[in-house]
Amino acid sequence: MAENGSEEVCQVTQPPPVRREVLWQWTGVWPGMPATPAAWLEQLQTFRKGWAETFAEALQRLRDSAGEQLLAAAGAIAAGLLTTAAREPEEFRARLVEFWLKSFDCLRPVAQLQLQAARFAEALARHVAGGMEAVSEAEYRHRLAVCEACVFFQDGQCLKCGCRLAGDVIAKARWRSETCPVGRWP
Repeated sequence: MAENGSEEVCQVTQPPPVRREVLWQWTGVWPGMPATPAAWLEQLQTFRKGWAETFAEALQRLRDSAGEQLLAAAGAIAAGLLTTAAREPEEFRARLVEFWLKSFDCLRPVAQLQLQAARFAEALARHVAGGMEAVSEAEYRHRLAVCEACVFFQDGQCLKCGCRLAGDVIAKARWRSETCPVGRWP
């Protein structure tokens, strides 16, 4: 209560809203950050497109792997059935070894895909943690040329680490934070 008996109303004033232009100017000084809303939108759309392409490629590899796994499982079942037809202990042992080898073969494609997915996730995390910095276009072209001459390069990806190497956004060869898994990039 105020001295004159009337209630005093406490008014809290809000700070003035931050103007968008100031925000864009402020974020524009950060390395690698677009300075305008249009640049943000363009970068986001490019990233989404690259991510969709990478995801589609990963799904196709998973489908292919499932087909390979099914064929390997059928081979393992056939080897298991042949094991029961063995007449001597040595023949039984040889057929049992073949059965187990074929059983593990049907698990290999899925394990390889899981390992490649984990390596790509690690590379993406390092790229984001490193401020999403890219190498120069000349260095990217050099890295890609080195990769294309490598025995582990197939269809735009590294068979050693499983990462996609070529592309506009989702391309390990463009990311400054990344190195070649066999040490061929300078």
